Order: sequence, then C-alpha cells, then structure tokens
Amino acid sequence: MQLSSIGGVAGLALLLISILSTGIIIERSLFWFFTLRKRARLSTMLIDSLTSNQQYLKSINSSEGQHVISVIARHINACNIVTSEQLEDILDQAFVQIEYQLQKYDSALTTIISVSPLLGLLGTVLGLIRSMNGLTISSLSESNLSVMAGISEALISTAIGLSIAVVTLVALNCFRGFKTSVLRNIRSLLIIIEHRMIDRINVS
Repeated sequence: MQLSSIGGVAGLALLLISILSTGIIIERSLFWFFTLRKRARLSTMLIDSLTSNQQYLKSINSSEGQHVISVIARHINACNIVTSEQLEDILDQAFVQIEYQLQKYDSALTTIISVSPLLGLLGTVLGLIRSMNGLTISSLSESNLSVMAGISEALISTAIGLSIAVVTLVALNCFRGFKTSVLRNIRSLLIIIEHRMIDRINVS
C-alpha cells in the first residue's frame, strides 16, 4: 500500500491515531455498558446491606469488584468508622476515585479530537506542495493530470482527520453525558449511605 493512497505520512499518523481512538472507544463503551447495566441493582444491594447490618457488599466485592459501586463498599469496609467526620472523609475519597474511573481517557480523546484535523490539514498542505513541485511548463498537460491526482490524494488526509475527529467527539460527548448522570446518582447514593451510617454510629 502506497503512502499516497492514505494521504502520505500524515495519513499514516492518522491511521495510528484512528486505531488508538477506536481502542479507547471500545474499552469505554464496554465499561459504560457494564456500569449502567448493574448500577441500580448494586446500589440497592449496598443500601440493603447497610439497613440489615450485614457485611457490606461481600458478594459484590468478590464478583463485581471492578464496578464503581463496589468502590464505595471497599472504602467503608477498609476502615472502622466511629465518627461522622471519618465517614465523610471516606465517602469523599470514594467519590474522587469513582470520578477518576468515569473520566478515564477523556484527556486522550480530547487530544485526538484536536490533533486529527490538524494532521489532516498538514497532509493536505504537504500533498499540495508535492503536486506543485511536479508542475513543468514543457509538458503542461501531463503536469495538470499529475497535479490533480496529487490534490485528490492530499485531500484524503483531511477527510480522514475530520472523520476521526467527528466520531471521537460524538463518543466523548456520550461518555460525558453518562458520567454526569452516574455522578448525580452516586452523590444521591452517598447521601443516603451517610445518613444510614450516621444513624448506626449514633446508636452504637
């Protein structure tokens, strides 16, 4: 495969970026499918565990240890909570860790969105330069055909760059929408947990 068929050197760089973007999007899609599908059930199990005074999400920590809800259970189980201030600190730590998991790779996707069109434009400029260098007065008709072919090849990199940016932008906006929704539910869940735990601390 010739480099010119994919937009030259810039096109090769865009090909590598597209592979990276596709890999991240697939990983994040699987993560969000897993997170959204089990969030409600695991949240209910966590609240029921607190209410019934059972060990916090023991079964979930063994089978669903990668889910964001289990992060809360691990933080609570890791400490012997005796004061409301200690409880608040632990829940804050859990929220920070969950937020990090939900926005993982956002910076990489944002960089891809910014860089892809620029690389596409760079490929177009380099292609045009090569095409213009091929112009000769002695054989103008043949040169015109060469220049038109070169321009067509140069525009390929722009099309590839814009396509990568558009697809990545749509995916990133979807992931950010999921993150906003999940964080809102996590905040509500933490408030419920805090109230339940404070009641238990006061009773004990």
